[in-house]
Amino acid sequence: MLSEVSNKGIELAITGTIIKSKDFEWSANFNISRNVNRAEKLVSPITFEAREYRRTQEGAALGSFWLYKQLYVDPTTGDAIFQHADGTTGTTVTTADRQLMGNLIPDFFGGFSNNISYKGFDLNVLFTYQYGNKVFNFNKYILEGGGTRDASRSILKSQLNRWQKEGDITNTPRVTSVGNNYNIEQNSRYLEDGSFIRLKAASLGYTLPASVTSKVRLGKVRLYVLGTNLWLKTKYSGADPESSGSAGQNLDGLDTATPPQPRGIQFGANISF
Repeated sequence: MLSEVSNKGIELAITGTIIKSKDFEWSANFNISRNVNRAEKLVSPITFEAREYRRTQEGAALGSFWLYKQLYVDPTTGDAIFQHADGTTGTTVTTADRQLMGNLIPDFFGGFSNNISYKGFDLNVLFTYQYGNKVFNFNKYILEGGGTRDASRSILKSQLNRWQKEGDITNTPRVTSVGNNYNIEQNSRYLEDGSFIRLKAASLGYTLPASVTSKVRLGKVRLYVLGTNLWLKTKYSGADPESSGSAGQNLDGLDTATPPQPRGIQFGANISF
């Protein structure tokens, strides 16, 4: 039996000049894309990476996360309560209780750019965005243990919201090295919304008048400043929602202490003779 995968997508781009006069011009470009895929036929489910955070199975989207669903923390005991395959709940789980939850592929993504010029000045601003994708925050699993794994690990600020006394309402269970509060890696508690909007790049330039450059026998001189990754808006608690475990596609959507995209400022000049 051959495996079959379907891919369907749409892309829309709008480009136009908003204002144009003798000294001032403003043009913009907006694009949005959506891609939907599904494993139509599959001999058997395929899991990825050693810990099997992701799984592809027939009838489901590629890039789906395969996790144990934590429903809540019992306000009486402080223990994490999980959903079982048969609909019941409890603190213990088996592999049969794992389910597909969320996807690393966004519902839609794209960019929005603006180009503005006024006399000798030029400004370019590029925003990128995506919505609806999930990121598995493996860093949170490692560090949210509250020291229950070994004494040398750091502790996240989120541990301040842990269950501490009867009646506490929280999603972070009591600190213990026993049971499944912190010992299940594939816990949906670490699956987060990876949607974001980012100011990817912005540049401001100034081209010297020809009356000035001609005096020093230069054709064109443009001075500029360029900034990259200047601003990020996201609900993701990690360093960067675009983090990936490695350059390999099998670790996409898995944040394993990947450094965030660096913020940079550059100054330069374009000179033609």
